[in-house]
Amino acid sequence: MILIELPGTIFITSEGLEQSYWLRRNKRILWKDIVEINTGEKGHIVTVTSADGTKIVHSAELADRARLLLELKQHCGDDLPPEFPREPLTQS
Repeated sequence: MILIELPGTIFITSEGLEQSYWLRRNKRILWKDIVEINTGEKGHIVTVTSADGTKIVHSAELADRARLLLELKQHCGDDLPPEFPREPLTQS
């Protein structure tokens, strides 16, 4: 039961995002299908939603949040507000 609750690993490809789990079905969202990016109130979670309702969630337990935000800005920048993201894109 504990393995089911672990966050999936997020892979960034030229086609889009994929979240891979050990014991659950993987999720995939193409760059062109992204309709919403929510960085949350406190910014600990990034949720990417596709046109068909698929959601990929990057939680605080996962590494490389800065790269994910940078890739989202590069691939979806024309559809994002100018202030996206509200945090620096530097990798730490």
